[in-house]
Amino acid sequence: MQPLSLTLKGFGGIRDGLGRDVLKLDFERLADGAELVAIAGANGRGKTTVMDNMHPYLTMPSRAGAAGPGGFSYYDHVYLPESVKDLTWAHEGRCYRSQIVIRLNGRRRTEAFLHTLDDAGCWRPVQLD
Repeated sequence: MQPLSLTLKGFGGIRDGLGRDVLKLDFERLADGAELVAIAGANGRGKTTVMDNMHPYLTMPSRAGAAGPGGFSYYDHVYLPESVKDLTWAHEGRCYRSQIVIRLNGRRRTEAFLHTLDDAGCWRPVQLD
């Protein structure tokens, strides 16, 4: 898997470290073909939050307290009424986009979406065989 871009909206680690509600990273532009990239910065600036979200899954590995469904909750790490993790990535020649939307307004609700880029350049829901 090769991460291409990441947008985080409403994550406490980004707000606390950078004072921003939204962080957008274009890894293709930033890495410019590099095979190894370092993320550096002072303590508490959001590095772990970025690293924890550079995969398409519903977890933040360094924050998971225990294995299994009860070991992690996004609700503990977001603060806006609607927070979003949007990751675009490539794998085996295909481009994917995973989105996680975490809603805190009223009843807590999390939605997850996985799309793939078709030959016409449009995002389509992934369909499993």
